[in-house]
Amino acid sequence: MRNEDGFFFPDDFPTPFDAAFATLHKAAALNGVPAKPIVRALGFKAKHRSHTLTVTPASLQLMYGADRPFLAATHFLDLVDAFLPAGARGQPKFCPGCAADSGYVSVFFQLKCVRWCPWHRQALLPLCARCVSAVDFKPDHGLPDEAYLCPDCGYRVPSIKVIMASLRSGLCAARVASSTQFLRSLARWQRLGVLDELDVDGPENDRLPESDGCYEAFVDDPSMGLYRCTIDLREPAIPPLPPGRYTTVYRQLIHFMQERLLGPHRTCLLNAQASAKNEERPCCLFAATLQLFRTKFEAAPSLRQEPQLRDEAVEALSALGFTDVSLRRYFRVTYYQLLSRMWYRVRYTRSFGVLFRPDYYYAVFQPPLPSLDIYLGRSIRGQVHSIKLDLPKGLAAFRRVLQHDDAAATFYLCRDQVRTLNVNHRFFGAYGGGLHFMY
Repeated sequence: MRNEDGFFFPDDFPTPFDAAFATLHKAAALNGVPAKPIVRALGFKAKHRSHTLTVTPASLQLMYGADRPFLAATHFLDLVDAFLPAGARGQPKFCPGCAADSGYVSVFFQLKCVRWCPWHRQALLPLCARCVSAVDFKPDHGLPDEAYLCPDCGYRVPSIKVIMASLRSGLCAARVASSTQFLRSLARWQRLGVLDELDVDGPENDRLPESDGCYEAFVDDPSMGLYRCTIDLREPAIPPLPPGRYTTVYRQLIHFMQERLLGPHRTCLLNAQASAKNEERPCCLFAATLQLFRTKFEAAPSLRQEPQLRDEAVEALSALGFTDVSLRRYFRVTYYQLLSRMWYRVRYTRSFGVLFRPDYYYAVFQPPLPSLDIYLGRSIRGQVHSIKLDLPKGLAAFRRVLQHDDAAATFYLCRDQVRTLNVNHRFFGAYGGGLHFMY
């Protein structure tokens, strides 16, 4: 128990990722006083935002002990601004189950696309303006089993006994772990291009929670592994690589894929090539990815002809000053980045499309926040680029995909459109259909 300016807070309080207003409500309930005295004592700065009083992270950090720095920002939805547009925010909501067993109101419940509680499988309910007010809150000492119960929206703050029990039992710690996973999932989906397809308004009607893909954000996917690769462009090749060398290195990768990696998949390679003629054919993930990869870099990819880079590709890549080593890594990373995006979608969607960006070959270097310099090829040369790829976790998982052991390994390709064998699974946030990603 800690004493801050005459107010007492348990050692594990506040709970990260709990909405700022809910944190202040519980602080008031624990001390048996209205929220305003705590606001004044700890130097909170109240401000109006959409007719709602809120507090600043710097002030909220004072509730934490000295051994828990930098956690106050988790109580505000600003931490998702690097991943989601401003339109993703909606009316604050709460879960009746969470409110009853701990008073926890996840800061992520304010997102429009999060409609169900991932822990209680209950629909989230909207909060009224009075309950969202952080500063004007007053505990109700006349209630026997809770500190506050709103007659309008049903929001409640539990008793001191319940709040303390939730901290001691590890219940709140488990929700912190799930919320941390939510942020990791957003970062992963940003790398996979999933957030570009997000329907920020959420579903048009109330779906069953089992069909809502937002649950996947709060749970780690053990089948996915994170791989890191670096491309060092600090020291350009001297003299520069001749144009023909770019095609030679590119051919070496294509030959390796066709003859070594996909040697037993000759039928898949033929079907993937036939798909370019508006013929829907079944093929494996690796063959389809290779066909789309070649379509990006070649004018007319064919199994019967030697791979030949487009002149535009040679010109764009020559500007980066690749060495033999960095060029090989660039082609491999570009292929596996496409593979990661394909693999994720064939597992979770019924269909999707791949939209090619003509004459743009720098996507693999794209930072989370795009810039014109990157798009034009500037700010790439002279740096070491660390690239993260989300792919099957472990060699055994790669082999299962290659051997067609599950439905996610086989699908139907027609030009740049993919039809999968999935039936019931939901894709996070994509409620409107028409899925696609840029390549």
